[in-house]
Amino acid sequence: MIFHDPLTGLPNRGLIQDRLTLALAASAGSGLLGALFWINIKNFRALNISEGHETGDQILMQLSARLCSVARDSDMVARLWGDEFLILLEALGSNAAEATHNARLMGERLRNAMLTPMDLHTYHYACSLRIGVSLFQAPDKVADVFRRAALALQETATQEADSLCFFDPLMQSQHEQRNTLLAELTKAVLWQQFCIYYQPQVDYREQVVGVEALIRWQHPLHGLVPPNTFIPLAEEADLILPIGLWVLRTACVQLKLWEQKPLCSQLQVSVNVSVRQFQQPAFVAQVQAALLDSGAKPELLKLELTESLMLENLDDVVGKMQQIRRLGVRFSLDDFGTGYSSLAHLANLPIDQLKIDRSFVHNIPGKSSDEIITRTIIAMGRGLGMEVIAEGVETEAQHAFLANNGCNVYQGYLFGRPVSPDVLEALLLQAQRQLALAPSAQE
Repeated sequence: MIFHDPLTGLPNRGLIQDRLTLALAASAGSGLLGALFWINIKNFRALNISEGHETGDQILMQLSARLCSVARDSDMVARLWGDEFLILLEALGSNAAEATHNARLMGERLRNAMLTPMDLHTYHYACSLRIGVSLFQAPDKVADVFRRAALALQETATQEADSLCFFDPLMQSQHEQRNTLLAELTKAVLWQQFCIYYQPQVDYREQVVGVEALIRWQHPLHGLVPPNTFIPLAEEADLILPIGLWVLRTACVQLKLWEQKPLCSQLQVSVNVSVRQFQQPAFVAQVQAALLDSGAKPELLKLELTESLMLENLDDVVGKMQQIRRLGVRFSLDDFGTGYSSLAHLANLPIDQLKIDRSFVHNIPGKSSDEIITRTIIAMGRGLGMEVIAEGVETEAQHAFLANNGCNVYQGYLFGRPVSPDVLEALLLQAQRQLALAPSAQE
């Protein structure tokens, strides 16, 4: 009972650690390499929640039987916890190439063993595995072998289902960099080491009608860090929640400050909202509080949502959007056309603006498929009574194509880069002076 898992009857972590200690000692004499496989089931947690723990237990017991049927008599199969399993293989080869080859053969056998769906009485379940592999040889340490296998398994999350990944030293370096960045980002949230830059959005007259609020990390050593460097990590670590709330509140404060300045008083400010942020039960209240505390005009605030939100509980999404719309806030659907859209959903969502993704704009004019998609999005948006804006506009050719096809609002380097509020105000003042001088120049 101390050394075996009560559900599957397999050895547990304690017993396989002891076995790995002996395997490392044996490899010191034989010179042969072994391997530790760390295995889990793709999407098991979601299945366990939706179908219940009894179904989950059936899957775990059937999986353990299949793993044992594939393993050699000399191998040890163990259950770590949940859907995490280990297989210890000894004497795979005298060099890394031979050991890797034999470990891959074992991986293929494991995948083949999963081809037949599991019989769960009420239905059949196709089980997909992720496998991280760490080769080992004396004088490796037990803890290091486990850590390397875990890192390899973590890497499979970026690959396809039924993936097998061998540990590479680069993974360790990347893991350490990620941990360092996460620690620094946590401090940045506590100390509010952020600022917001604003990128102009212009209409068909090339007049600035709005801006998008884009966060920057004011790193004490590295200066301004762009969002693509830290936002994905913030989402993984749930730091996106305090960061997103800070951006929302700061943007509302800026709206109120601009209300006192004629050149900026009618600017609409777009704020990006992550799926995790929108899913919070208190999100509607957070938006309302940000508006009330700042005194900003709700009609000048626009929340940018991504298409992936459509994959969530649609009734909840629509309900929250309608509550926020009643406050006077507008919505923009960001990255439109990148793969998640349902036209039926789009028609039912209270969306004011469609944003053509930069991946399409980048290839126009010239790439016929992207030209067709862009024209379709423009026609669709206008047909549904929505404003259509294109992001990533960098050339006059792109601008002309969009304008000729009915898109009259643009954002991109052609019209302005993200800048601080002070710089934006200076640019608007300069544009106003140039406009005022224009008639005199014609005369």
